Amino acid sequence: MGRRQAEYYLGFQRLLGEHVEQIVLYIGREPMRLRPLFETPTMRYEFQLLDIREADGESLLASDDWGDNLLALLTQVEQERVLQRVEQQIRKLKGEEQETAARLLVIMLDAVFGALPEWVTDKLGNANEAELIAWGKRVRSAQSLDDIFKD
Repeated sequence: MGRRQAEYYLGFQRLLGEHVEQIVLYIGREPMRLRPLFETPTMRYEFQLLDIREADGESLLASDDWGDNLLALLTQVEQERVLQRVEQQIRKLKGEEQETAARLLVIMLDAVFGALPEWVTDKLGNANEAELIAWGKRVRSAQSLDDIFKD
């Protein structure tokens, strides 16, 4: 991870010609154990790590961006408030944006539950607005994929 971040930094620095502050957002099931460092005998590169569970969920919730609102589900903000906001935002989405919301839900589910079985990706691929909202409400409290996608 550290080597990849150092490579990203050098690429951005070369492209932009200026310092780029890197923040890696950790969204995982296990407690974060990553080190924000890449070190060789002649080089040292450090970057920031942020565990989503420690992020400021209030600012994510207050954002006008539905993606930020969806990420707030993984923080310590009261789940019901987050779900109300996410529902409001998803109702505004149409077409491609709604498909993007479904893909982001897949990413969140994968981070929480591991690789998703085909039946889950099929359901998400064919989901309508109401189903996405219902499933999104179940993500944080679910212990299994069955808890989310039960009929």
